[in-house]
Amino acid sequence: MTRVGLDAHPTNTIIYGKESGDFLFSLYDDTYPQVPYRLSANLIGGNPNDRDTSPLTTWRREMAEEFDPTPDQKNLRFDKNELAAPEVIGEVRDALLAVERTRDIRYADFFVNGIGFPRNVATPYTAIFSVVEAGLDERYFEQMRRALADGRRIMSEGRAVIYSLNSLLERDRSVGSDGPYVVAHGVPIILPVYLREQKGLDEVTFKGPQGLSGRTLLGGVRDSYDSYLDEFSYNRFPEDHPKAGREKFRTY
Repeated sequence: MTRVGLDAHPTNTIIYGKESGDFLFSLYDDTYPQVPYRLSANLIGGNPNDRDTSPLTTWRREMAEEFDPTPDQKNLRFDKNELAAPEVIGEVRDALLAVERTRDIRYADFFVNGIGFPRNVATPYTAIFSVVEAGLDERYFEQMRRALADGRRIMSEGRAVIYSLNSLLERDRSVGSDGPYVVAHGVPIILPVYLREQKGLDEVTFKGPQGLSGRTLLGGVRDSYDSYLDEFSYNRFPEDHPKAGREKFRTY
């Protein structure tokens, strides 16, 4: 059996308010090197490091890092004083991690033929996006809205933004087919499928670069990265990863 090569395998999170239905995203700033994705919203998460053994271990680590209430200044790209109060960030982190203790948060794996823009040149890549979902009580969203309205940051590794579905779609209607896009990377594939399957919304689409395509994989998010190896090969694992000897993942 010929295995499909992967350039990346991030774990991403659909975070939503249980009452409002609003979504929490990370937001690329206006210096993001991939110009068509500047000021685009992306699902919060990240790529595995050499110690992660499964998409869920990557997810737990990413949530703890992204919502660190007391980060070290040397690890930040901005002044620590820009962060919201530690108790606000810590409560959001704890609420996210607590969701997993109450139910299976794994939603789906998506195989995506993506388009990145390193050096501002459209470049195809292949990736699995392992997607989990986490609904939070509205009080956490209210805390985050207040912090963001006050100009505070709630994430250690980027900007956060809260969008309703309607505001996302209004923004999407206003952009051209060449970007800058409202949502980045795999989100134009992932979010419409999620909204159709989980919310019964059939007509939602988002613009993305020409050539972007994807599909869900059978079986859902798996228990380990090893369990993907019968069908896929990881082209760019870090050199010191247990599955070693491959180049480093791109970041998507």
